[in-house]
Amino acid sequence: LLHNVCLSTYNPPPDDVAGVVRGSSASLTLKKQLTTPGSPIEEIVLLSFIGESLASKDAVLSRSEEFQELRQRTINNASTIYNHLTISLSNVGQYTLIADCYDRAMKFAYEHCHMWTQFGLSLLSAGHTIRAHAVLNHCSQLYPTPNPSILLILAKLSLNSFNRPEEAINFSQRVLDLDSVHPVYAARSHVIQGAALTQLAQRAASRNESTIIIEAALRNFQLATELDPGDVTCFYNLALSYARSRQISEASTAIARAIQIDPDHTLSLHLLSLILSSQGNFEDAYKLISAALIDSSEDITLLFTQIKLAQRLGDLNSSLNAAQLLLEVWQRGYRTYLTRESQCAGVGGTAMKPEAVSFIGGGGTGEQLAGGSSAGRLSSAFPEGSILGTGGFEVGGGVSEITSGTSIGKSISHTDNPWMLQTRIWLIVVEVYMELKDW
Repeated sequence: LLHNVCLSTYNPPPDDVAGVVRGSSASLTLKKQLTTPGSPIEEIVLLSFIGESLASKDAVLSRSEEFQELRQRTINNASTIYNHLTISLSNVGQYTLIADCYDRAMKFAYEHCHMWTQFGLSLLSAGHTIRAHAVLNHCSQLYPTPNPSILLILAKLSLNSFNRPEEAINFSQRVLDLDSVHPVYAARSHVIQGAALTQLAQRAASRNESTIIIEAALRNFQLATELDPGDVTCFYNLALSYARSRQISEASTAIARAIQIDPDHTLSLHLLSLILSSQGNFEDAYKLISAALIDSSEDITLLFTQIKLAQRLGDLNSSLNAAQLLLEVWQRGYRTYLTRESQCAGVGGTAMKPEAVSFIGGGGTGEQLAGGSSAGRLSSAFPEGSILGTGGFEVGGGVSEITSGTSIGKSISHTDNPWMLQTRIWLIVVEVYMELKDW
């Protein structure tokens, strides 16, 4: 079913149980209790759950030597079933259900590296970052030799979700300390170290200490570009670090290389538009943002920048149109949160405390991470004449990307509180109306 059946050729099982319960007085009752799949994915999931039930029942729990061969065989059979279950459920985004299945499997998956890894990745995709970190941390100790992928995911979690740059540096350094590490893994490790050092620089007690840490971060980003010259993320982070250090010329060179590698990289296009605005070239910056919004029409960060640039160019009607789209995107993006909050307010009388709304994008095997970003403010990197000198807002992504080859920034990354984000949108609308003198 997974490999060879499509919707046009799929024939669902017949909705007839007469052959199974022929002559039984309970045939009608049994027929009402049966579930008949109506699509390939429904049948795949149903068969996978049946397989999981049988595999769990047949698994050998005894750790005695006499049952070692039988235990290994049953665990391998169960692992195959869980792989099928993971593929089928991830196709419909049911990561929490996958995590629950692997949670049940832990009773017989003792020290089984693959199943522990899948369990951790499913928890990540479901947004359970705290437990995912604990599971993957244990998983990293199960492998005979350190697994760089697991270590880099842990580093990314430590940096983005838990704000622990020192821990992220330790995990990434373990990758660099391997005897024969692949250049791609080494480049990712240097990127995460540069991102962690950037966070540490923001906490520095003095300017001299901050300057030393930023220089170390720059060296890591430069090493990353040398190790993996075809990765847009390395050059983007290098350009971002240069921009924070007010080295606009070097930032322009690095971001031009990033766009040369991937002309559709949204964050690179956004950073280039900010650099252009810092040089007073608002018209080209506006054209660049408008082009980026063609492929990322619901990116809130790009829309904020477009509004500011349109204000600078005096096109206030375009600013209002972009602000209206911004509100619509906000409403669509936080619809689930708003519905849940209104329900809680209706039942308990008080609204639920705002929580982070995760937007998990991309494909793959569930290595996408939900959680915060390491974005910093860039307003200090540009002169007063730029749009950042007057607006001062966050550039949507972070400064690190480890595993997927795309930026960790999400389309909604300004704040964990949707009401604060809505307030900022209304404030920018008020600014436009005040310039129109229509208030």
